[in-house]
Amino acid sequence: MSLVRQISLISAGCQPWNLNVVDSTGSRFAYAATLAIYIYEWDPESNQFYLHSIMSEHKKTISAIAWNLKDKDILASSSTDFKICVWHVTKRKLLVSLNTPHAIPVLMSWFPSDEDCLAYCDGKGPLYLWKYTEKNGRDGSVSHPLKEISAVSSNITQISWHRSAPGRLALGHADGTISLYLQGKKPQTHVKLGGGTFTGTDSVSWLLWDPFSQNYLLICTANGRLQLIDSSTDVASVITTYSLPSKAVTIKCAAWLTEAPGAFVTGDAEAGVLRLWTVSKEKPQETFRLKHVGFKALCVLPSDSTVASTTEASEKIKFVSRIVCLFFDGGVGVYNLRNSSWDFLKNMGHLETIFDCQFKPDDPDLLATASFDGTVKVWNVNSMEAMNSSQGDASIIYSLSWAPGDINCLAAATSKSGLFIWNLKRGSVRKIEDHGKGVYVYCVAWNQTDARKIASGGGDGTNIIATGCEDSLVRIFYTGSGTDQPLKILSGHEGKVFRVKWSPLKDGILCSTSDDCSVRVWHYAQGIAVRVLEGHASYTRGLLWCPELPNIVISGSWDSTIRVWDISDGACLDVVEDHGADVYGLACHPQGPFMLASTSRDSTVRFWSMLPLVSSLYLKILVSRPLSDIFSPSGCQNTEDFAEISGLYGSQSKLLKDKLSSAKENYGFNEWKAISALFSPPSGRTNLWELLLVLKDKEVDYSHYKNGITHKKHVVKLTTAKALEKELANVTFFGSGVNSSGRRENMQKAAEYYLLTGNLKKYCEIKVQLGEWLEAIAVAPGVSLNFWKELTTRWLANVKEESSGLMAPFLIATNKADELIKHYVKQNFLEKAHIVSIAMSEDLMPSASASSEARSEPGAVNKNLNFEKLIYDNIKRLAERHMILGSPVKAACWYLSDSNVQGALYCLLRANELELAVSVCMSIGIKNPSLKMALIYLAWRCVGNQEWDIAMELLDLCPGTEREKAAICVNCEMSQTERNYLHEKAGLPSIEDCEKIAEDKFQGEDSVLEIVQFYLLSNECKKGLDVGLKFVKDALSETKWNLDSIWQLLHLMSCVSSHLLQDISFDSHTTETEFPVNFAIETLSALKINFDTRFSDFDVIANEIKLFQNPFDSDIETLAPEVQMEIIDLQCSDI
Repeated sequence: MSLVRQISLISAGCQPWNLNVVDSTGSRFAYAATLAIYIYEWDPESNQFYLHSIMSEHKKTISAIAWNLKDKDILASSSTDFKICVWHVTKRKLLVSLNTPHAIPVLMSWFPSDEDCLAYCDGKGPLYLWKYTEKNGRDGSVSHPLKEISAVSSNITQISWHRSAPGRLALGHADGTISLYLQGKKPQTHVKLGGGTFTGTDSVSWLLWDPFSQNYLLICTANGRLQLIDSSTDVASVITTYSLPSKAVTIKCAAWLTEAPGAFVTGDAEAGVLRLWTVSKEKPQETFRLKHVGFKALCVLPSDSTVASTTEASEKIKFVSRIVCLFFDGGVGVYNLRNSSWDFLKNMGHLETIFDCQFKPDDPDLLATASFDGTVKVWNVNSMEAMNSSQGDASIIYSLSWAPGDINCLAAATSKSGLFIWNLKRGSVRKIEDHGKGVYVYCVAWNQTDARKIASGGGDGTNIIATGCEDSLVRIFYTGSGTDQPLKILSGHEGKVFRVKWSPLKDGILCSTSDDCSVRVWHYAQGIAVRVLEGHASYTRGLLWCPELPNIVISGSWDSTIRVWDISDGACLDVVEDHGADVYGLACHPQGPFMLASTSRDSTVRFWSMLPLVSSLYLKILVSRPLSDIFSPSGCQNTEDFAEISGLYGSQSKLLKDKLSSAKENYGFNEWKAISALFSPPSGRTNLWELLLVLKDKEVDYSHYKNGITHKKHVVKLTTAKALEKELANVTFFGSGVNSSGRRENMQKAAEYYLLTGNLKKYCEIKVQLGEWLEAIAVAPGVSLNFWKELTTRWLANVKEESSGLMAPFLIATNKADELIKHYVKQNFLEKAHIVSIAMSEDLMPSASASSEARSEPGAVNKNLNFEKLIYDNIKRLAERHMILGSPVKAACWYLSDSNVQGALYCLLRANELELAVSVCMSIGIKNPSLKMALIYLAWRCVGNQEWDIAMELLDLCPGTEREKAAICVNCEMSQTERNYLHEKAGLPSIEDCEKIAEDKFQGEDSVLEIVQFYLLSNECKKGLDVGLKFVKDALSETKWNLDSIWQLLHLMSCVSSHLLQDISFDSHTTETEFPVNFAIETLSALKINFDTRFSDFDVIANEIKLFQNPFDSDIETLAPEVQMEIIDLQCSDI
C-alpha cells in the first residue's frame, strides 16, 4: 500500500503566452496550462463540470490545442518542444506524436477535408499537413508541406479553416493583413482591410469563419479592431466595423454562437467583460461584467436548446450557450448565458513553475505559494480557493517565508527586486534591495522566534545565514559571531547544493539536495554525511523533515517524483509519480503533520495524506493501547540516534499526549476531536466536529462554524445574519483580497439572503435602494396589499427601466417555493435550494394570503413530511457532489447538517476514511453496522501488516464480530504457538480443541458452517474445504437457492491463506469446482452491494465454468435461469 495518498489538487491556471489554448466539443472543454492540458466534462447527473483528466507529455510551453472535428475523444496539442501529440481522452493515453525539427508548431488546427489530418506551421510558413493515422517508413509519422501556402512576408498569427465548407482557408498576419485561399479562386494574400486606422503593425489576434455563411469572417486585431469581412468579392472587403464604448476598450478574443445565425461573443482585454453581439448591429446587444481581470481567450460550449425570444416589445434574444472563459490571472470559468451565472469557476491559478510553498505558522488552513509568474498566492486548503494574491512582479519569486505568530505578513525572495515584505491585511508591499540592484535572491527565512530578523541568501557572493551553495558545499554560519567566516564547511556533494533543512527533532542534523541527484544527511558536529539517499534520476530540489517522525525525510526532484526516505537505514519507503514536472516545494504544518503540500513546474499545488505512515499508531489509540506505545517518552525529544524509532516526537503529539493522559478511563468527545486533528487531513474535518457538537447540543464557535456547512436548525438564522452583514457593509474596502466586493454587490447579496429566508419586505426595500423598482413592486403583494400600494406610489416618481430575473421572487410571492427549489436544483444552485427548503420547513415563506397579517401560524398546516423529504433529497445531492469532487468529509458534513449520522458514516466508509469513521462513532458513543464495517476493514488492514493482536483488539470494540475473528484466525499462518495465542485473544478454543470440536460436530451433523469453521481453525484445513465445497456444490445444484445460504461459508473458506493452500493437495475435481463457483458467487455478491456489474459479465463467468468439467449434476443451461433470477432479485432489492 502506498504511504502517500493524493487527496486534493489545485490545478494550474491557463497560460498567458499563446492564443489557441482553449477548445470545446460536446460536453467537454479543455485548456492548456504551460505544460499540461486540463480536460473537464459536464456530468448531467450531478449538474456540474468535473476534472476528467490531465494530459502531460510536453517538456516545454504548449502552443495550441484542438479537438478533432468529428471524434470527440481525439485531442491534439502542439508545443515549443518541436512536438505534436494526439491524445485519446476517454482512454487517457497518448495515441501518437510527431517530432517537427523543421518547425516549432506555434499554430495548429484540424484539416476539415480529412478528419485524421492536422495542419500546423511555425508562423513563417509553409503550412504542413500531417495525417496522424498513417506511418511511413522506419521513422514513423511524417508530415508534408502544403504547396499552395509557402513562405509569407509577414508572420502568420492565426489559421482558420471553414468547418462546413472545405477548401476555404483564412490566415491572419502580424502586420494586420489577412490571406484567403478559396477553392476555385485565385489566392488573396496580405489583404489590407479598411474601416479603421491601418498601421501595418496591428497583428490579427482572432480570425473566425461564420458557421452559417461560406463568405463571412470575423476579425479581431491587437489594437481592438472588430470587423465583419466578406470574402465573396474579388478582394475581401469590410462589411461592418463594430463600435466599442470607448477607445480604452480593446477586444481580446471572440467566438461565434452556433445557436442563432449572426450572433457572437467577445471578451475585453482590460477587464473581464463579456459582450454579446449580432452582426446586424454595430453595438453589443448585452454586456456581462464577469471579472476585474481581462480575458485571455474564450470558446463556446454549444447548447442543445434553441434560442427563445423574450417579449414582442423587446428585440433582445435570450441565448443559452455556455462560454468557456480564460483570464489573464489564470482563472478559468464556464459562464451560462441562459442563467447569467457561472456553471464552473476557478478564480485564479499560477501560470508558471511554483518554486516554494509554506503554511502560515498560526493557521494550518492557509498555504502561500511563490511562482515564476511573479506572484505570491495564499490558498485556503479547506476550500482549495485562492484567498489572496500579490500584485504581479516583473521578477521571478523563488522563495517565501511567513512572519512568526499572527503577524499577517510574509517575505519573498525575487530575481530582480531583492526582497519584499507583503502585508496581507493592508495590501501593502515594502521592497528591500540590500543585496544590490538586479541581484538574484534565491531564498529567505523569517526568524520564527524573533520577528525582527529575516535571513536571505543571494547571488551576490554573500550569505547571511547557513546555505547550500553553487560550489557544491554546505556552509554553516553563526550570525552572532561577528565574522562572515563559516563555522563549518560540509563537503561531499558533486553538484550545486539547492536546498538545506535543519531537522526539527534531531539536534545538529541537517539534510541537503543537490544537482548530483542525491539527498545527503549531515552530522554537524562530526562534519560528515551520515546518510547518502540515492534513487532520484535527476537533480534533487524540494526537501522536508516530517514534524513528528524524526527519521522521515521527503524530497522532490527534476525527475517529477516525490520520495519518502527513512534515514535510520537509508531506505526509500515510497515513490510518488503524480506530478508532471520538476518538484520544487514541499511543506507541512506542525498542527497537521501528516498532510503534505507539494508544488512543481507543472504549476499545480497537490496535497497528500501521509496517514498510512502512522496508521498503526492511530489504530493503537483506537484500541486504547498504552500511550508509551504511541508517543515518545518525553514528547518533543531531540536526538542524534539513527536507530529505527516507533512513536511520535513532535510538538503537536506532545499536546495530544498531555490531553489523553489527563482524560478519564474512556476518551470523550474532545479527545477524539484532538486525535483526528493530528492524524486526519484538514478538508472538512473541523466542520465535521462542529456539526457533531451541534448534535450533542453543545456550543460551537460561530465565527468559524458560520462559514462552513451548518446544521439545518441554524440555516435561516445564519443566512439572515449574512444578509444583515452585507447590508451594513462599508463601501470602502482595504486589502487586495480576491474576494473584496463593492457596495452594490453586497446589497445584491443581502437582498438574496433576505429572499431565501422569506423576508420579502426587507428584500423589496433593498431592491428599491438598488433602483430595481419593478422587481420590488412585483414581489410587494407577497408582503401585503397596503405595502404594494405604498411602494407603487413611491415608484411613480422614480420610473426606471424594466429589469429581469424575477423567477425567484415571483415563485416565493405566489406561494410556489417548492417549484423554486426544483428550479434551483435544475440550475445546480443546490445551496440556495437547501436554504429555501429550510425556510419552508420553518414556515417562513409567504402563504397564499396577500397579507402578512393573515399568514397562518407556524405549524398550522402539517407539511413536515414533505418538507423533510425536500431537505433530505437536496442534502443527498449536495453530499454526492462533494463525493464526486473528492471531498468525502464535506459530504459527511452535509448529512450531519440534517442530524443523519448514518449517512455521514456511509460517506466516510465509501472514501476509506476508516479511522475517522471509528473516531466519530466512539466520540458520540454509537455501535452500529457502520462501526462494525469500519472495524472489520481496519482489522484486515492490520492482517496485511502482520499486526494480528491489534486486529483482534479492534474487533473487540464492537459486538457481533465473532465470525470475522474466526476468519482472521483461519488466515493466520504463524507458528502453532502464536496461532494459539491469537485464538485466545479471539475467544476461540486452541488448535487441538478445534479439531476435536469439528469431529464431534461432523458426527452430530451440526451446522455445516460450524463444522467447516472449526476444521479450518485446526490443522485439518483440507477436511474443512472438502466439506464446504461439497455443501456449496449441492446447494447450487438445487433448483432454487439464494446467496445468503452459502455466502458466509464461502467467505470463511476464502480466508484460508494461500501459503497454507500450497501445502494441501486437492484432487482435480475439487480444483475445477473451486474457481468457477467462487467467480460466480463473487459476481452475485458484487451485485448485492450495488457494484456496477453488467449481465455481460455473467456471460463471461458462464463461459469460464464451461471450460471445466461441469461441477454440477445438471447442464449449465439449467442453472443459468435460476442464477439470472437471483441476479434480478438482487438488483431489485433495496439493500
